[in-house]
Amino acid sequence: MQTGTRKNFKKNFSTLYKQTLWYESHLSCFVNTVLTCSEKDASIFQDINRNKINTIVVPNGTDTSLKEFIARLTRNETLIFCGDLNTVANHNGLLWFCARVWPLLKQARAGIKLIVTGGGENNPHFDKFKQDPNIEFKGRVADLKDYYLQARIAIVPLHVGSGTRLKILEAMSYGIPVVSTSLGAEGIECENKTHILIADNATDFSTAIINIFNNNEELESMRKRARKLVEEKYEVAVVKNQQKDLISDIIDNLENLESQEHKIIDLAEHTTTSSHDNTQSQRVD
Repeated sequence: MQTGTRKNFKKNFSTLYKQTLWYESHLSCFVNTVLTCSEKDASIFQDINRNKINTIVVPNGTDTSLKEFIARLTRNETLIFCGDLNTVANHNGLLWFCARVWPLLKQARAGIKLIVTGGGENNPHFDKFKQDPNIEFKGRVADLKDYYLQARIAIVPLHVGSGTRLKILEAMSYGIPVVSTSLGAEGIECENKTHILIADNATDFSTAIINIFNNNEELESMRKRARKLVEEKYEVAVVKNQQKDLISDIIDNLENLESQEHKIIDLAEHTTTSSHDNTQSQRVD
């Protein structure tokens, strides 16, 4: 990127950032309710608006009918990472994993493999990792299920970003055990060691992966619990019902507000009329 272009980008980004921050911190001036995908996002909006705004969490969902639970996982020690590497969160997360976690895993498991799906695979930052024959960059793929069938664990090594990771819900739907950072699993009501394994540093992340490889019984239990969690809380039909109830509540509130406004207007008109009549009466007297 040329120097002039870089300066313009930084200037434009800085301006856009300030404008967005101002707008988000003044939302209470424009709306009375904000919908978010996670509790953390809701908390942030509450904080920057000084608790003057109502927030409602409506999670993202997935259609489990399109993601058949994989009855028997591959015995191969293969990991899968799904995500567009053009985004900062995925780009930085995979770089961290390849640079910090992968060497530990290869030392413990010489035959371990990693499949990476998603755009941005031609970024030069990943060139040295492409030299490793056990790491395969597939780019954008038409059907992820073909690659989930080849994997034993899905990884979500994210350290920046917000919202709900659909990639986690997708992996859980297929029955693929997930190892994620705390931030990667943010927005999903999952419990560590019950539905997912959480690890935030390289050593813990590699240990979590190896533990899954070593404990087939726990692997089977965790992936079944994770699928059940998705069906109960994140199935698209469940989320749609939540949205319908929310819209119904909003309409009811609007109707109540409209009714109150009419009452206030009627009262104001009555008060004005009474005042006018009293004035006329005083003049006659």
